[in-house]
Amino acid sequence: MAQFGNLNSGRIEWDDAAEMLQILEPFAALNHALLPSGGGMDGDRFLASHEVGCLEMQVSPGYFYLFKPRKLFFQRLPGHPGESYFVVDLEEIPPTGRGDVVGDEYELVLDLGPDGYVSRRRWDEGHLGLDEDGYEIPIPDNARLITRYLKGKIMLVAKQSIYNSRAETYDARHTRMTLDALKEEVRAFLS
Repeated sequence: MAQFGNLNSGRIEWDDAAEMLQILEPFAALNHALLPSGGGMDGDRFLASHEVGCLEMQVSPGYFYLFKPRKLFFQRLPGHPGESYFVVDLEEIPPTGRGDVVGDEYELVLDLGPDGYVSRRRWDEGHLGLDEDGYEIPIPDNARLITRYLKGKIMLVAKQSIYNSRAETYDARHTRMTLDALKEEVRAFLS
């Protein structure tokens, strides 16, 4: 079982993906994720990915964000426990070459399970192409839409936090900031 660490220290960190999953899972439905590319999304749960060393955050039935965590940080803010937050520093991963890369930040794929990834456009088209007789090949019922984050940071804040209520924080600034600068910005919003 992963240990949450000494809560008297201001910052706690983990570097093992299995431990990170144990730490994050109980907080999944309570937090809002600010994404590496901007914007944010509520998560339903965290789970291990079939991609080695990667985790997934389910955001709705059949839709997931995939990322490879390098480190997980918890920043405790004494006197303001509801403003404490997590930062997942992502290890850079290459695109699969089978999806649609947006900028250099993420790749959109349709996960077919054992058959691997295909372009997310197949979902939009409603089939996987045509067979030799010209009939549409159906998308399997277990197919999943995945956004694969290739780099950056994910910040997890309480849904009711002051930081989450500020529209300007949705510009992915947390990805460009050091952990100390981010902590100072969160503190500034509290005053």
